[in-house]
Amino acid sequence: MIGAILPLTGSLAPYGHRLREGIELALAEHLRAGGDSVQLVVLDDAGSDDVAAERLAELEALGALAAIGPVSEHGLGAAAARRRDDDLVLVAPLAACTPDFGRNVFCLWFSTEDLAMLARRLAEFAVREMGARRLAVIFSNDAAGLAQYRAFAEEAAYLGAEIVSAEPYDPAATTFEGPLTRLRDMNPEALYAVAASPQAAIQLAPQISYYGLRGIQIFGDPNWIDPEVIRRVEPRFLNGVVVASYLDRWLAESGWHDFAMAYEIWYAKSLGDNLVSALAYDAASMLLEALPQSFGRRSSLAHSLRAAGPYRGATGTLRVLGEHVGREPRILEVRDRQVIRAVPRSIPPRPAAARTPEPPQR
Repeated sequence: MIGAILPLTGSLAPYGHRLREGIELALAEHLRAGGDSVQLVVLDDAGSDDVAAERLAELEALGALAAIGPVSEHGLGAAAARRRDDDLVLVAPLAACTPDFGRNVFCLWFSTEDLAMLARRLAEFAVREMGARRLAVIFSNDAAGLAQYRAFAEEAAYLGAEIVSAEPYDPAATTFEGPLTRLRDMNPEALYAVAASPQAAIQLAPQISYYGLRGIQIFGDPNWIDPEVIRRVEPRFLNGVVVASYLDRWLAESGWHDFAMAYEIWYAKSLGDNLVSALAYDAASMLLEALPQSFGRRSSLAHSLRAAGPYRGATGTLRVLGEHVGREPRILEVRDRQVIRAVPRSIPPRPAAARTPEPPQR
């Protein structure tokens, strides 16, 4: 038996129902493929952290081998602390994990450390594959933005590139004249732009050009290829942006396409940009794939999850590494409202910056 702790009532109910759709689709596919019968027990925590811990205690008493959820980081922490047996596996589709949660707690959401690893991989591509030597950085002044800036700058410097300037901005900002103008004056060859959100990328893209960095090679974080950004930003401001991402849902060979087709057939409705159901589907599918090797024991299930090879999921290629669920990074770029595999190319040199005339001597 596996359980799920979801907010099926209350303000988070829309998320809970989408999570349930992903879990139940994974179970249906498991049974259709000839997998062993698995009992699924879904309990409602109404979005309450305290109730989530109570629901986990109920599942543990029922003999569940694993539970999917809860949705929030605090709820997950409370549930993990409530376990009597830390071999009881928790897989959280939407929460970020911390070491305080203890053993056998796995999170599919993207942590700050995950984003920093992407930034390092992007810097490696920028310097080694595209020959970037003079880079500027604009980044959101929050934990995620700082982590990505530092990782990118450290890797670029290690590989011999120079960060000529770095400018933070308020994550709530909507205009970027000050930082972009200062970066323009440093005449960089390329710009690493960390967007605080998809909305920030929508606002940044045209302003980079407007404030004097027209035609510059842009490297970006995953927010730059959010479907809303691709839809709303004119191609002239996005074409050629190169991004590192764990999600490969834009590529024809990705698991996202198989999941989307199965979802739309099973539920007779469009998936759209429903990443929530996809994360729940991956959480359930990983557990169901590991169950046959668990022999009905919690400790064996945790071991089977770690021993399994790469899992081709809807949200990327996943692998359990210790207490962490990692994904293979992809280097992608935007071309005419499409996201494709990035093509290495040389970054053209920037024209020399115009010098400001000195005032006449008196």
